[in-house]
Amino acid sequence: MMEHHAQRLLKLIPAEDDFISQLRQVLSEQLRCGNASLTIVSRKLAMSRRAVQRKLNSQGTSYRNVVDQMRSELSTNFLKQDSAEIEEIAMLLGFSDTCSFYRAFKRWTDRTPQEYLQS
Repeated sequence: MMEHHAQRLLKLIPAEDDFISQLRQVLSEQLRCGNASLTIVSRKLAMSRRAVQRKLNSQGTSYRNVVDQMRSELSTNFLKQDSAEIEEIAMLLGFSDTCSFYRAFKRWTDRTPQEYLQS
């Protein structure tokens, strides 16, 4: 009886949460490699680009939003490390240049990386 109840409860857990976790894991690896394009990430997930977009859309988000959120989280984590250089962080997160990273960081936190470090 308990096993039956547990199986019913497991079916109620949304599978999309698992998809987001898988996507974030693959995306994290690809950001470190320097190529986090939707095409490559969807291949790693064994899905089409469109299938990934549909799954994300069904959860009210987009690939760009997930990438942005991960970059934001990673950037603040990197900045908390004493040895992290801003130029290095920008490169690790896949930004084409430091200026792009500055603009994105300011959009995420309303502060520049230096202001964030000083606080």
